Amino acid sequence: MSFMTGSSGQSELDKVVLMNLKTKMPTDRTTQQKIASVLSTLDSKIELNNRINAELEAMAKTLYDYWFVQFDFPDENGKPYKSNGGKMVWNEALKPLH
Repeated sequence: MSFMTGSSGQSELDKVVLMNLKTKMPTDRTTQQKIASVLSTLDSKIELNNRINAELEAMAKTLYDYWFVQFDFPDENGKPYKSNGGKMVWNEALKPLH
Protein backbone atom coordinates (compact mmCIF):
# COMPACT_ATOMS: atom_id res chain seq x y z
CA MET A 1 0.00 0.00 0.00
CA SER A 2 2.96 2.34 0.56
CA PHE A 3 3.64 2.29 -3.21
CA MET A 4 0.13 3.42 -4.11
CA THR A 5 -0.64 6.97 -5.26
CA GLY A 6 -3.82 8.95 -5.89
CA SER A 7 -6.15 11.26 -4.06
CA SER A 8 -9.52 10.62 -5.72
CA GLY A 9 -10.36 7.61 -3.58
CA GLN A 10 -8.97 5.21 -6.17
CA SER A 11 -5.31 4.44 -5.61
CA GLU A 12 -2.97 3.52 -8.44
CA LEU A 13 0.37 1.79 -8.61
CA ASP A 14 2.85 4.26 -10.06
CA LYS A 15 4.63 2.81 -13.11
CA VAL A 16 7.99 4.38 -12.23
CA VAL A 17 7.81 2.99 -8.69
CA LEU A 18 6.83 -0.41 -10.05
CA MET A 19 9.72 -0.49 -12.54
CA ASN A 20 12.21 0.33 -9.78
CA LEU A 21 10.80 -2.19 -7.33
CA LYS A 22 13.38 -4.78 -6.26
CA THR A 23 12.16 -8.35 -5.97
CA LYS A 24 13.77 -11.66 -5.12
CA MET A 25 13.74 -14.30 -7.80
CA PRO A 26 13.55 -17.93 -6.72
CA THR A 27 16.75 -19.79 -7.54
CA ASP A 28 15.47 -23.35 -7.47
CA ARG A 29 14.26 -24.70 -10.80
CA THR A 30 11.09 -26.35 -9.42
CA THR A 31 9.72 -23.06 -8.08
CA GLN A 32 10.62 -21.28 -11.34
CA GLN A 33 8.78 -23.95 -13.33
CA LYS A 34 5.69 -23.63 -11.11
CA ILE A 35 5.69 -19.86 -11.60
CA ALA A 36 6.16 -20.27 -15.35
CA SER A 37 3.29 -22.76 -15.46
CA VAL A 38 0.92 -20.37 -13.67
CA LEU A 39 1.93 -17.48 -15.96
CA SER A 40 1.54 -19.67 -19.05
CA THR A 41 -1.94 -20.72 -17.92
CA LEU A 42 -2.88 -17.06 -17.36
CA ASP A 43 -1.55 -16.13 -20.82
CA SER A 44 -3.62 -18.92 -22.39
CA LYS A 45 -6.75 -17.78 -20.53
CA ILE A 46 -6.22 -14.17 -21.62
CA GLU A 47 -5.79 -15.30 -25.23
CA LEU A 48 -8.96 -17.40 -25.03
CA ASN A 49 -10.92 -14.52 -23.49
CA ASN A 50 -9.72 -12.20 -26.27
CA ARG A 51 -10.89 -14.69 -28.92
CA ILE A 52 -14.26 -15.07 -27.16
CA ASN A 53 -14.64 -11.28 -26.95
CA ALA A 54 -13.84 -10.89 -30.66
CA GLU A 55 -16.41 -13.56 -31.56
CA LEU A 56 -19.08 -11.98 -29.34
CA GLU A 57 -18.38 -8.56 -30.85
CA ALA A 58 -18.74 -9.98 -34.37
CA MET A 59 -22.02 -11.63 -33.38
CA ALA A 60 -23.32 -8.39 -31.86
CA LYS A 61 -22.42 -6.47 -35.04
CA THR A 62 -24.20 -9.06 -37.17
CA LEU A 63 -27.33 -8.95 -35.00
CA TYR A 64 -27.31 -5.14 -35.05
CA ASP A 65 -27.01 -5.13 -38.85
CA TYR A 66 -29.85 -7.62 -39.33
CA TRP A 67 -32.22 -6.13 -36.80
CA PHE A 68 -31.60 -2.37 -37.01
CA VAL A 69 -30.19 -1.83 -40.51
CA GLN A 70 -31.89 -4.53 -42.59
CA PHE A 71 -34.95 -4.83 -40.31
CA ASP A 72 -34.78 -8.63 -40.41
CA PHE A 73 -35.39 -9.21 -36.70
CA PRO A 74 -37.41 -12.32 -35.79
CA ASP A 75 -41.18 -11.98 -36.19
CA GLU A 76 -43.72 -13.66 -33.90
CA ASN A 77 -43.05 -16.97 -35.74
CA GLY A 78 -39.28 -16.66 -35.37
CA LYS A 79 -38.78 -15.93 -39.07
CA PRO A 80 -36.86 -12.92 -40.41
CA TYR A 81 -39.38 -10.06 -40.55
CA LYS A 82 -38.54 -8.15 -43.73
CA SER A 83 -37.48 -11.09 -45.92
CA ASN A 84 -40.80 -12.83 -45.11
CA GLY A 85 -42.93 -9.96 -46.39
CA GLY A 86 -43.05 -7.80 -43.26
CA LYS A 87 -43.51 -4.10 -43.91
CA MET A 88 -42.19 -1.29 -41.77
CA VAL A 89 -44.97 1.01 -40.57
CA TRP A 90 -44.79 4.42 -38.93
CA ASN A 91 -45.39 4.30 -35.20
CA GLU A 92 -46.59 7.67 -33.92
CA ALA A 93 -45.42 6.89 -30.39
CA LEU A 94 -41.84 6.55 -31.64
CA LYS A 95 -41.74 9.77 -33.64
CA PRO A 96 -38.48 11.70 -33.30
CA LEU A 97 -38.32 14.70 -30.99
CA HIS A 98 -37.74 18.01 -32.72
